[in-house]
Amino acid sequence: MLCGDGPLLRADTLGTILDLHTKTNAAATLATSVVDDPAGYGRIIRGEDGRFCKIVEQINATDEERKIREINPSYCCFRLGDLRTGLAQITPNETSGEEYITDVPELLLQGGKTVEVIDAVPPEDVLSINTLEQLAAVDSIFRSRAGSAGRV
Repeated sequence: MLCGDGPLLRADTLGTILDLHTKTNAAATLATSVVDDPAGYGRIIRGEDGRFCKIVEQINATDEERKIREINPSYCCFRLGDLRTGLAQITPNETSGEEYITDVPELLLQGGKTVEVIDAVPPEDVLSINTLEQLAAVDSIFRSRAGSAGRV
């Protein structure tokens, strides 16, 4: 599952996610990124053991959680049955009233399923296009990659 407004995704990133997902037979596998400015992104919350616990959206994050720089760029794999199970369990968020698909991995964990997380997304690949300035930044990176690789 990918977001449509982030065109800098690399094929090798998808391969990394899929390899881990297949190797571990996880219900869900999420790729994360560590960025300098995590504003606006869901934060990856890990337990003391370093394992994934949940994703907290910016609007719901505490001041301490907002300091976390590991974010959810929305690159993930799910086993279809587990995704359906998780989607059926989503309830509206108390703060926003929205239903967050990002709740599914936590719900799967609560149901005893395995959720894997891998820091596999280079920070510049996280850029999405919501403004003309972001479009210009993404275009510049895209053209730079095309020039250095001889192709896109």
